[in-house]
Amino acid sequence: MFLLLWQCQDETTQTSSEQYTVTDDGIKFGQEFSLYKGDAITLYGGEALRRLHLMLEQLNDSRCPANANCNHYGSAAAKFSAANSQGKNENIELCIGNCAPGDMRSTHTVTLAVGQTNYKITLKDV
Repeated sequence: MFLLLWQCQDETTQTSSEQYTVTDDGIKFGQEFSLYKGDAITLYGGEALRRLHLMLEQLNDSRCPANANCNHYGSAAAKFSAANSQGKNENIELCIGNCAPGDMRSTHTVTLAVGQTNYKITLKDV
């Protein structure tokens, strides 16, 4: 079973490590949450009424299993789509592990522009 922990916020919101609470509106920006392949979630909050819809489209995990001898550490990559409430869509890929030669990372953060709003998204674990 694969577990993803994401952190998503608009640029002006501080990150919160509190456990997420799902309401009818979704999850507030700045809370950590989990997704499985094919899952979708709506994030909301901020000064303006903003919503961001995320869907985990694809997950590839080629990391070396625990207690195994491997020649290559491997990586875990997640591809997802993001859409705002006005219908603007973007696709993004995040990767942890040995994603490129000499590039070993335990988390991956990107800033994603959907429409005219920027969001920071962090892949923390797979």
